[in-house]
Amino acid sequence: MPLKLTDMINRSSTKTYFNPLVTFSGCDLGYQYKYGIIHYKDFLSDLVDWTEFYTSARLQKPVLPIIMNDDENIISDALEINKRNALALGLLLMPTPDFTLMDMFLSVTKLSYMGDIRMKIKAENPNKIMNIVEPNFEKFLEYYQKWIDEFEKEGAIVYKGNSVFGLNYESEEGVAPLIEKLPNKSYIKLWVNNGTKGLGLADLQFQLKNNIEIINSVSSRKSIVKALYTTNPVKNILYAL
Repeated sequence: MPLKLTDMINRSSTKTYFNPLVTFSGCDLGYQYKYGIIHYKDFLSDLVDWTEFYTSARLQKPVLPIIMNDDENIISDALEINKRNALALGLLLMPTPDFTLMDMFLSVTKLSYMGDIRMKIKAENPNKIMNIVEPNFEKFLEYYQKWIDEFEKEGAIVYKGNSVFGLNYESEEGVAPLIEKLPNKSYIKLWVNNGTKGLGLADLQFQLKNNIEIINSVSSRKSIVKALYTTNPVKNILYAL
């Protein structure tokens, strides 16, 4: 792709180039793959600060990290920060005061689809969120167990028994550890910087949902524009099915 066109696409869209439904010659396992390419600086920025909430959102689902040349654990630490922040946001958006681990993982997975134009125009499978979580429940548990335990210790969530958890929203201090985890530079948290004093749970969730939908709507539109330039349109249609 010409350099000028590449620069134009990067300036006007999300920072990641994705190519779906890739097969490897000589491999007869029947798998198809999707790979993405992003600049190292943009990658770290999105993981830690949610500047695009695009690549970071995709890495909030269980993945197998294959990391090279990360002697100082910069990438590994950024991935953990992203997971911690995603779980905090997912918990703040729980629709009911009592919830299970399955509810928790569905809430986290839903983050990257809220406001996505492709969901609104039915260009994505409407069951995609459940299809991601249900067959991978154990992987989600392994992926997030560290931060579930941490939030329990901080008092942000309470285990009530029988696989049921509760969000500690009896006081502002109860959810303060969760709000503090949201990246300060992210648009999602901009309104929070003015304080949450006096906000009820419904108001808090409304503000967060609104901001997530805005940032996802923008990024999904940008990704569609990028796909027109960089990806076979037939592949995009098949991938959405």
